[in-house]
Amino acid sequence: MAKDIIKHGLLSYADCSKIIDRKKYNDLGFKYFKISIEKGILTKEDLQYYIEWFFSCIANGEAEIY
Repeated sequence: MAKDIIKHGLLSYADCSKIIDRKKYNDLGFKYFKISIEKGILTKEDLQYYIEWFFSCIANGEAEIY
């Protein structure tokens, strides 16, 4: 993982501040998603979809963030 972080870097909060607040960014480990995006495992559109899906689960009471 350390090699991937050196090679690809981490997603900064500024990169996703329009779609998620800082607490959720920190709590959910969003900085590591850049590695998946850079490796082609996940697209930014996929990430946006999963964020919206996850927050809809929270709003519907299907998931909780502590």
